[in-house]
Amino acid sequence: MRKIGIVDYGQGNINSVSKALDKLNVEYLVSGSVDALKICSHLILPGVGAFPTAMKKLEDLKLVEFLQQCAVNTPILGICLGAQIFMDYMEEDGGVEGLGFIKGEVIKLPIEESNTSWSTFSFNKNNLSEDS
Repeated sequence: MRKIGIVDYGQGNINSVSKALDKLNVEYLVSGSVDALKICSHLILPGVGAFPTAMKKLEDLKLVEFLQQCAVNTPILGICLGAQIFMDYMEEDGGVEGLGFIKGEVIKLPIEESNTSWSTFSFNKNNLSEDS
């Protein structure tokens, strides 16, 4: 059975994701329960807010280990903060470990004094290994 699970951990815009799936006429459920989500063939991890708060809520709901196990053979889509949580680490608020699906760190982009609204950054593909 193909059913998408929207992971509800109090940090995502569940309504927007639900409306998108309704428009696509896709069967889904919304839950923060491991028991409910384990029947799903695919998962969506939406997210809005702070990385440390999100990880704490996932831990409180016992979803961290569940998601790490699911990542082995269940497709998981992270949206916004949900995608950032896939990383190993986030430097926000002194540093917090993420789910570790993607090797690397989420870091704050430095903002230049003369440019308070935009930052520039570069991506160094030489830092990626073949198994990344």
